[in-house]
Amino acid sequence: MIRFHAAAQIITLDDFMPQHAVIWEYEKIPVTWKRTGQIQMYFNEGLNSLDEERYDLAVENFTRVIELDNNNWQAYYYRGVALKMMMRLG
Repeated sequence: MIRFHAAAQIITLDDFMPQHAVIWEYEKIPVTWKRTGQIQMYFNEGLNSLDEERYDLAVENFTRVIELDNNNWQAYYYRGVALKMMMRLG
């Protein structure tokens, strides 16, 4: 936990977050569908796995996309989402 000391008052990070804050949500970003061959296949499988809450498989598929095209920022984003969701379940 992060703590800040301010004039004999301890303020924690929790003081800044509303009790009902949902930190496990993510924004579905627009997807570019102009990928080629295996890149598109792995990306589609990653999105499907993410929707099916099979996060480990989603990470694997998005990692394959990144290995084939390391400039694919959408694969990095959705791989991060899958990792975040795995932490929630962990």
